[in-house]
Amino acid sequence: VVSTQSTGEVEKAIETLTQAIDLDPRLPSPYNNRAQVYRIKSENQQEMIDLALQDLNKCIEICEEGFQTESSSDLVSLQKPACLRVLKQALPQRILIWRTRGNEEMKQKDSQRLKEINPPPEENYFAKLCNQAVMEMMKCEFSPEKKR
Repeated sequence: VVSTQSTGEVEKAIETLTQAIDLDPRLPSPYNNRAQVYRIKSENQQEMIDLALQDLNKCIEICEEGFQTESSSDLVSLQKPACLRVLKQALPQRILIWRTRGNEEMKQKDSQRLKEINPPPEENYFAKLCNQAVMEMMKCEFSPEKKR
């Protein structure tokens, strides 16, 4: 689908993604991807932006429902990482739409949700740990004792 978008065959991309949605409307990724194609096609046409927003709303709804599902089923546990990845892609797209529409409240709400699921490195424990390890390695590498 991405190659179809880049060659300007957006109608084919929309058709392919619509077929994917028809096959399984519970999957968030095709909604996110089709929203991106609608945005590419839009050329500031309000109708295309509205379609993109509808798809993003559905995508985000599916992802959020996936996080709220408490199940020990393998399928649900496998879908959560995929939903997180898609949500990290869908929220910025919707933030852009809110920004162009001047809807500051919704833009802030989505920005806050994006920060919750994708914290900046200084709030991320693993990033802190990696940064500390790199600093320790650099101290050892460039310490005066090593140059002797």
